[in-house]
Amino acid sequence: MEVAGNDDFPIFLAAQYIHGKDLSVGIVEIERQPVVLPLLETKHDDQFYSYEVKSGKSPHLHICPAEVSDSVEIEIKNQALAIYQELGCRGFARVDFILSNEKPWFLEVNTIPGLSRNGNLSQMGAAFGWTYEDMIFHLISTIDDSFKYKP
Repeated sequence: MEVAGNDDFPIFLAAQYIHGKDLSVGIVEIERQPVVLPLLETKHDDQFYSYEVKSGKSPHLHICPAEVSDSVEIEIKNQALAIYQELGCRGFARVDFILSNEKPWFLEVNTIPGLSRNGNLSQMGAAFGWTYEDMIFHLISTIDDSFKYKP
């Protein structure tokens, strides 16, 4: 990864492109304990998981649970949970990875994932056994009025 800049963007990060499977894992807290949902794979024809794919403007297919080996699934879930906890996330989040040659590469944490009925988190919840309403109930129940913002 490199830090660079120019007149339009004074500072930005650049990382190498990694070709592989786009995988996501949701984490939802139940009674303040994080629960890791099944992995979701997004298959698409775009070069990368673009806005067009995410918004449904470009054809894609979600597979949940993702078709990966047990060892890869365990590794990604463990990494996602460790990242979630280390960053101090609360309530729920989606953690994204690229799987290349059976090696997971962490991409990002989305602490405000989309909550549409057909969205990634909803599909992971369905694979976990929740209805959409169950998932929303669990997300609402994560609200903690005593939480103080930590910059």
